[in-house]
Amino acid sequence: MPGLSVTLVHSRDMLLSSEPIPDNNKEKTLELSKETGFQILMNHPLSQITDGQTLDGRFEFRLEFSNGTQIVTSRVIRAISQGHPSTEYLPASALDSNGYMEVLPNLNWKPGTPNYQDHFSAGDVVRWSGIKRCSGAMHMGQLVAQNIHRRIMQKLTGRAPEMKNLEGFSPMIAVALAKKAVAYAPHTIVTWGDDVLQTCFGDNMAFSLLCSSMAPAQWKKSLTEV
Repeated sequence: MPGLSVTLVHSRDMLLSSEPIPDNNKEKTLELSKETGFQILMNHPLSQITDGQTLDGRFEFRLEFSNGTQIVTSRVIRAISQGHPSTEYLPASALDSNGYMEVLPNLNWKPGTPNYQDHFSAGDVVRWSGIKRCSGAMHMGQLVAQNIHRRIMQKLTGRAPEMKNLEGFSPMIAVALAKKAVAYAPHTIVTWGDDVLQTCFGDNMAFSLLCSSMAPAQWKKSLTEV
């Protein structure tokens, strides 16, 4: 948005610092972030945020950092790297110490919870390898749907099901930054540019790509035109 000043503040000396990806991926992400025109402050742990109002009644926030720096801004968006799954409603026996679902390779709950074999979980609530991403959650959902069908057929026919198992996810990531993107996967080097943006996100942050992959064939043409 022209004329809008945006400042990205990070407590550490490298972006994506908690992600298990190569340092050159993190460095390129920082480089492309700077090209967007963001002001970027690294090594700025936040001490406190104080809210108030300007003389003309607009809201403002004063950010104070441990190194003494202060910033006054009209909006604050917190990006928390260590999330917490919303699984409080589930049995404690099905969760690990961080609240994530413990599952078998077929995404069945692990033994120890009543009727565990009839419960499956997928997506960000599951403790699984790799970086939590939308495409991984979709893949999990597809596998769960297939295995639920197999479990139903077992109950109807009495035949033991041949469950599909999920392989571990390798760390991979794609970050959109204005009209470019930077991406990493174990089988490729770090890539970046406008072509990477098109491949990973298309023209609308991957909305059409994701909808097209799930939609019936007759819907795909209209979805890709969104």
